[in-house]
Amino acid sequence: MRSAKASYSLHILVVAILATGCSNMVTGAPVPANGLRQDVADSDFEIVGSTDSEIDKTARNALTDINDYWSQTYAELYEDDFEPLTGGYYSIDPDDFDPDDYPDDIGCLDGDPENVANNAFYCFPQSDGGGDNIVYDRTLLESLAADYGRFLPALVMAHEFAHAIQAREPPPSELSIVYETQADCYAGAWTGWVAEDNAEHFNIRAPELDGVVRGYLLLRDEPGESVDDERAHGSYFDRVSAFQEGFDSGAQACRDNYDDERLFTLAEFSPNDGVTGNVPYDEAVTVSERTLEVFWETAFDEVGQQSFVAPELVPFSGDAPDCGGD
Repeated sequence: MRSAKASYSLHILVVAILATGCSNMVTGAPVPANGLRQDVADSDFEIVGSTDSEIDKTARNALTDINDYWSQTYAELYEDDFEPLTGGYYSIDPDDFDPDDYPDDIGCLDGDPENVANNAFYCFPQSDGGGDNIVYDRTLLESLAADYGRFLPALVMAHEFAHAIQAREPPPSELSIVYETQADCYAGAWTGWVAEDNAEHFNIRAPELDGVVRGYLLLRDEPGESVDDERAHGSYFDRVSAFQEGFDSGAQACRDNYDDERLFTLAEFSPNDGVTGNVPYDEAVTVSERTLEVFWETAFDEVGQQSFVAPELVPFSGDAPDCGGD
């Protein structure tokens, strides 16, 4: 998600990822998928504030593999070398935060650990020279790993890292939904690369992805929200299809297919008076008489029931009764 500070948030529910305040929790019990290789030593990738916990080990392993992927893929897409993030990576427990363990100028955190509570985000480069960093709440990732396996936190990192790619090569759009679904697509492309046995620390088989995708993408915008909303991430279908496109077709499809012309299923509800219909009452009665009888005669014949005898339709002509006090 893109904020006024040009950061993208991964507002994550305790059951999915990507967006504080832009979706609701959906409970469930998918089968966890681990995704971690057992015969490879853990990475020593530098994450400021990280611990020896399993979740920080997972994050280090994931970021190592993600950097490996983009060091290869970025040059293929943009004919230039990938420049590593200059602002670093930060693991934070909002309930156990010691400012002495961190620099004062972590981009988009503003020194307040609550800004990353239940969240993970990439901070775009700032006008003062800060940013270009990833920050995550490790307690949130621990919850996701417990419910969905340790590949899901890796997917969180892949989505956020995709925003770092956009900081270097932005899509031709200002719409939040384009940025977010393109990041989903890039995360899918990385996952496809992992599934092809290219990653050092992670591996996952395609059949295992169902549970992962449920956990990763049960976070979606509520039905009725606008595609133009500055916090829009996309409907469930928008996000799943973006991830699948990247997984199936690779990062080039993500680069080429995300702009203002892309079709999304997210759609704002019309005002109530726009969906009440405008067929004259007498005409509606006539159409009902002609179509309902034919439909039910056919339906009864198909299921072998006795002949359908149509009831008489009697249009209401009196005063409408009260409904709910109105």
